[in-house]
Amino acid sequence: MSKRKRICGCCRYECQADMLDAHQSVIHGRDSSSNDSTGQLDTREGGAKGTLFHCDECDHKFALNRDLKIHKMRKHGADGTWFYCDECNHKTPRSNDLKKHKVTKHNAEGTWFHCDECDFKNTKKYHLKKHKMVKHDAEGTWFHCDEDECNYKTAHNNDLKKHKITAHKIS
Repeated sequence: MSKRKRICGCCRYECQADMLDAHQSVIHGRDSSSNDSTGQLDTREGGAKGTLFHCDECDHKFALNRDLKIHKMRKHGADGTWFYCDECNHKTPRSNDLKKHKVTKHNAEGTWFHCDECDFKNTKKYHLKKHKMVKHDAEGTWFHCDEDECNYKTAHNNDLKKHKITAHKIS
């Protein structure tokens, strides 16, 4: 029975699957935890055998130029531009990621809706309304199970659907 072959993602060296980790450790100084789950090379794009694309800002090497570009954009800022959070030490090469960070970590550009009966808060008014219905018996639209002898009710229509499937085997 022949053994499966794998191609090194760093240098395109072909070897038996059970030897790939050893090859990458000895030749590239990588431990097995830094490999992807298969250790295989995506051969849809790349240079000639043995061609490596080196990151000029760190020690990473890539068999595919596309992977180098993605790495540089995510880790170093593709054009050298970094976006810094003015409230903590977070930085990112993508402005959209900084906006998401600020909203989720510092509530920038977002409005918090606070419960007046407990410490619950959310950036969506809808979620506050549902919270008040469930936790504080506030007025709102309840979804009731229409099965005989069942008193289940919920503030969320999806929960009613799940209830019917699990409790009553109705899909």
